[in-house]
Amino acid sequence: MHGRVACFPSTQNTIPASDFRSFITTQEGSVNRVELNPDWPWSRDFRISQGVRVGETVYVSGQGPIAADGRLVGANDMLTQSRQVFDNIHQVLALAGATLDDVVKITAFLTDLDRYDEYKAARTEAFLDRIPASSTVHAPQLLIPGMMVEVEAVAVLTLPRSSAPE
Repeated sequence: MHGRVACFPSTQNTIPASDFRSFITTQEGSVNRVELNPDWPWSRDFRISQGVRVGETVYVSGQGPIAADGRLVGANDMLTQSRQVFDNIHQVLALAGATLDDVVKITAFLTDLDRYDEYKAARTEAFLDRIPASSTVHAPQLLIPGMMVEVEAVAVLTLPRSSAPE
């Protein structure tokens, strides 16, 4: 796991992502706010946290089809862009010890609803076992020219791993 995790409340300290689990379990009596940022040099330009963990909930900022090197992936290809988006979400979740199976809600923003089936195919690949609640919104334009899809996610880490109904 690569990246740094900023932990609050405290004085803007960071710990290696590999030590994150032990940090969370040793903080008793208060809920910590933890910023999650993979080692993506381009994301420093936006001054946002790619994700934030509060207690057992992880909020992932809207992820676009941007590779770790800052390059837009899949020009005019909704399926490829959507796959990159879900991979980026996966990378942010991993910093909190979460997976796509922990996601309970996603909100997608698409620039072309006629290409929804391509997005849906990537979403289906990403969520094979546990299907999150989902909303899709038409967005005429996204932040980066050529970006066709952006997805934000919410995950809860206390979910049981069994998918069998009780």
